[in-house]
Amino acid sequence: MPMRSAYLCVILIWSTTPLASQWSMQSDFLFALTARLSIGAVVAMVMIVLMRREVEWHRKALAGYTIAGGTLCLAMGAMYWAMQYIPSGWVSVLFGLSPIITAVLAWMFLDEGRVNLQSQAGILFGFLALFLIFSSSLNFTPESSAGVAVAVFSTFTHAASAVWLKRLQPVKSALVLSTGGMLVAVPILIIVGSFLGTDWTPSLSLREVSAIIYLGVIASAIGFSLYYFVLRNVSATRVSLITQITPVVCLILGSWLNNEPLVANVWIGTALISFGLLMFELSQRRLVGPNKAAPRT
Repeated sequence: MPMRSAYLCVILIWSTTPLASQWSMQSDFLFALTARLSIGAVVAMVMIVLMRREVEWHRKALAGYTIAGGTLCLAMGAMYWAMQYIPSGWVSVLFGLSPIITAVLAWMFLDEGRVNLQSQAGILFGFLALFLIFSSSLNFTPESSAGVAVAVFSTFTHAASAVWLKRLQPVKSALVLSTGGMLVAVPILIIVGSFLGTDWTPSLSLREVSAIIYLGVIASAIGFSLYYFVLRNVSATRVSLITQITPVVCLILGSWLNNEPLVANVWIGTALISFGLLMFELSQRRLVGPNKAAPRT
């Protein structure tokens, strides 16, 4: 798949994930997450067989599966817990911190030091735009404050995982890596959920079932594979910029599907995000040069 198409697909999938995740967890957040990843793992294994992907079992590959699965449990488990107390739109806002966290970690551990002043300004524009968009809707309570804190932890874990796996490069296939991660994550979630008394046989509405299936097949099996594919071929910092685009799309979808109002700040924020991304992209092209584009696989 062409890199631009994969990048766009990740944006579209991540833009629909927060709302679908909240719809899926009306009964229990750990059940919803475990069901999502279980479905995703099954679908991904079928994809591996049909696409005849090589499954690697060497030490580095096993380490990659463990890292992917462990950080998946931490990041997604924390975010699902947080979504019990914060709106789905806030999830995208807080994930907008990811470019800053990833840029610092990539500079420290990946030697991706090519973030010049213009690149930093572009990231800053996007970061400020996220707060502008949601500045009029932030209304903190003790519960929402805890949710925000846990969501920030989830964002940091997600960024650290991206940098760690980028540095390790454990396997050739992104699909195999994402499948291995989900297969590691599911047993951990089952053990934790059983210890916490999770109801594994809840009564689900049609919307919950539909959301879980969508998240398992599209967001997990396909979305994670595309994410790791993009991560292998472009810088970790540029991958993290996806999280600056998705909040605006999430708001538009929320307005369309949930009748949520769109205020003027949204359109101003959209313009700032677009301008910031343009600044970042142009600065990266000057640094990398026309003959050093990311490889396609």
